[in-house]
Amino acid sequence: AELLRAALAACDLDPAATLRDRYDLLMDIAEAHRWRGDWAPLQQATEEAIGVADRIGDVRLLARAASAMTIGALWQSAPHGVVHGDVVAALRRSLAELPTEDDALRCRATLSLANELYYGSTFEERSALVDEALAMARRLDDDQLLMECCQVGFVSLWRPDTAERRVALITEAMDLAVEHSQERAFTVAATLASVGYAELGRTREMWETAAVARDYADRLRLPYGLMVLCSNEIPWLSMAGRFEEAEARLDDLVRLAEQMELHQKDEALAGAVISLRLWQGRSAEVVPMLQAVQDGPLPATTLIAAYMVRAGQVDETRAYLRDHVADLAPENWFSLLNWSCAAEVAAGIGDAELGARALRLLAPYAGRLASAGSGSALGPVDAFLALAAYASGDLTLASAHADRALALCEQWQVPLVAQWLSDQRDRWGF
Repeated sequence: AELLRAALAACDLDPAATLRDRYDLLMDIAEAHRWRGDWAPLQQATEEAIGVADRIGDVRLLARAASAMTIGALWQSAPHGVVHGDVVAALRRSLAELPTEDDALRCRATLSLANELYYGSTFEERSALVDEALAMARRLDDDQLLMECCQVGFVSLWRPDTAERRVALITEAMDLAVEHSQERAFTVAATLASVGYAELGRTREMWETAAVARDYADRLRLPYGLMVLCSNEIPWLSMAGRFEEAEARLDDLVRLAEQMELHQKDEALAGAVISLRLWQGRSAEVVPMLQAVQDGPLPATTLIAAYMVRAGQVDETRAYLRDHVADLAPENWFSLLNWSCAAEVAAGIGDAELGARALRLLAPYAGRLASAGSGSALGPVDAFLALAAYASGDLTLASAHADRALALCEQWQVPLVAQWLSDQRDRWGF
């Protein structure tokens, strides 16, 4: 990327250099940064390329540039809660000006718009865009395009009720990558698949797929993939009490973060630390860290309150919740963690109304992992259903959910979660 930037600077001194020369260099720079996981300079190159495409007046170049941040991504391209307004505007202009018939470039622009709008549209709009792109790729009978649609669709549709569909999409992407010997694409797909399997509680497939993805990411030197794999594995190692391995993965994560310019790397590091410290019995240490992000884009109130409860700060939790609203409305990649923490808080402070809300929201996800994205896993949703049922006054239901949660803890090999839940049962009598 540094050599390409030097070549770009040389364009300014070369009277024979054209705008198209500049555009091509910017797109090469974007490609280099994408696979390094350097999303901040990728965004800069993308926005510069959009500007050059506008100066040239070529809508196809504009669509290519505006799609540069999406293809090969392991997460939304913008920071949490942020929309790249210039990129979205360029994509909308491209789609308005491109011919309406099926075309690979139109398909990628449609797909990219779905990804870029994660924090700036309804789920229904994003879902419609993903469906349109998938259908177009299938009509075109273009496996490369379909593979990209499956990968980006996984990220664009990320919320609890889409987990089964997302795993189906990403396993299709894995199969296509293998069929066409696309090693980088396979690494992206396998990494996302390991996260999807974790969400669904399919732990054997999670560990097996993660090991394969890690081998590829190491060999291909793809730090972004390694970072996601580390953040996914640290909570599981922590819940298993394998703290030495978890600390080693955390060291890897810190090293990888130092190599990358990624908007979400601080959140990934924070998620790993709080997951590890929780199961080490050091919840109180991370409460100040969590409170520092209270005013951020994510609904962190329940997470902060849950860590306060685990630290034994019950009166402080009640006082905290008098000043901060537990917002359970958003449905996104963070929701299951938010709702599960609400259940734990409800039990801890005796809030029947909060418990009933959490119970209703969590009920469809029994058997799943209480987690947010690729990190911050807390154990089976069933454990939090038990706490929510207890808080709302139904001890029989609480006991049934707890029995199921303990069975899952044994199946998933997370004994520290089992011990914690058993302690809650002894304490609350369910």
